[in-house]
Amino acid sequence: MTSDRALGIPFWSPEEVAAATRRALEQMELRRVLAYPTETVYGFGGAIDRDSVDALISLKGRPKGKPFLLLIGGSDMLEKLDLNLPSFATNLAARFWPGPLTLVLPGGEKRVPEALRGPEGGIAVRWTSHPSLQRLIRAHGDAITSTSANRPGVPPATSRRRHVAAVATVHGCGLHGTRAARDSPRSGTRRATARDRSPAHRRRLTAMKLLFVCTGNTCRSPLAEAIARKVAIERGLPEIEVASAGTSAWDGAAASDGALLVGLERRLDLGSHRSQQLTRALVEGSDLIFTMGPHHLERVEALGAGDKAYLLTAYPKHGSAGRAISDPMGAELDVYRATADELESEIRRVFDRLAAGRVPGAQ
Repeated sequence: MTSDRALGIPFWSPEEVAAATRRALEQMELRRVLAYPTETVYGFGGAIDRDSVDALISLKGRPKGKPFLLLIGGSDMLEKLDLNLPSFATNLAARFWPGPLTLVLPGGEKRVPEALRGPEGGIAVRWTSHPSLQRLIRAHGDAITSTSANRPGVPPATSRRRHVAAVATVHGCGLHGTRAARDSPRSGTRRATARDRSPAHRRRLTAMKLLFVCTGNTCRSPLAEAIARKVAIERGLPEIEVASAGTSAWDGAAASDGALLVGLERRLDLGSHRSQQLTRALVEGSDLIFTMGPHHLERVEALGAGDKAYLLTAYPKHGSAGRAISDPMGAELDVYRATADELESEIRRVFDRLAAGRVPGAQ
């Protein structure tokens, strides 16, 4: 990348999108990074040649084994990338593409740089539903890389204000448009109220790190993580960081099929989730830890959590006795739906308590 200043380009009206597309293509020809809106968060990305991918890795400080997502503008691009759709993936794609579903697909050995291949051997792909971004990708004629628009240690850009700030870090091109998921009437999210956005409220809750813990980190805790992230954005608190882990997790496992499908029904993308083992470092780096059951709480406390760990159902009740969240592993989809309903209800109560300012150690 060069030291040129980032180009901030409007990406709103059809006329602006047409003009922005030409300039964005020029930047990709120069192997530079783009900043752009998507249907989920704002993103960084660019062309998929090795030099462009290396530029994005350098910008994000990405470690090996944590590849970027590919965005496509149509199913025909899968063939161009030499990626294969297994039967289960075909069914999911037919139901949820274009949209916020990420599929990890085999193939692409001759077309996709190895730096974009995950530890399980697949390539993460999404057919974006953002119309302007689709138009850019179709004009480019190939997939583009995508990752959240933030530098290491900074929360993802989930608002236009944060997107503009992110563009300032890029030696390339910033497309200032609307993030489809938040502004679409189909998104199901509400606008934050004046109470949610009050300065005192935000001072208490900004930069908090929440951790959800279950056993395998493939069902309950990934759903809890995604729901909590959604609720934080709804309430105008995108700075809250959310993660999940398992007391007996196998690092790198995908979310279970049931969790994936129920998440999609709620416009939650668990396709890129990878499980991780609960560690002392995760415990020490979290401000509040919520566990699905008492045995998870015991393990978290054994790792030194102290008074920042709670049974999820007990926290809204100020530490009084709570119950375990039902485990849907191996059950029918209706059981997963019931668990997701239970999680969302409890997590909204958690945020109600956070909003009330009764948070141990909160700023």
